[in-house]
Amino acid sequence: MNSESAAPLAPEPASVTPALAPGEPTPARDQVLSRELSQFLVDLSIALHRYGMYPEGHPALQPALNSLARRAELLFQDRAHIAVGVARDRLVIEGVATDARHPILRGLAERLHRHHLAVLEFGRGLTMEELALVIKAVAEDPDRGSGPLGADTSPRDAWPHVRL
Repeated sequence: MNSESAAPLAPEPASVTPALAPGEPTPARDQVLSRELSQFLVDLSIALHRYGMYPEGHPALQPALNSLARRAELLFQDRAHIAVGVARDRLVIEGVATDARHPILRGLAERLHRHHLAVLEFGRGLTMEELALVIKAVAEDPDRGSGPLGADTSPRDAWPHVRL
């Protein structure tokens, strides 16, 4: 059997590149985002996509929100917060930048960037209601709604465990 024609048995985790300045040494060039963090970002992207596409009350919304909430709850067992840095075409989470060629994560980065967001941070204690409000707000097209969330400096009392 030719080893070149053999296909991988399992999908690779989202490939990433270290978040380094140009010319900076690359001590860990092969950093990989953990499967849990990668899946959290994918679930976040799915929830945002569904909330942007379907009307309130659609049966596809709640399962996406439930999946994201479960993923966040698992991550909060080991950390007090989840912070996602946003660039135009990639995300940075726990010091690891996602690959700009990953279509789902690139789309998520572009959506967050259009809202002029630099960081999206979720804290331990996040409730389902908070999560739903945040997802609805970020899923709204900034060109059709009330503008980019990053430009709104008013306090968000309904989101005590989320910072934008």
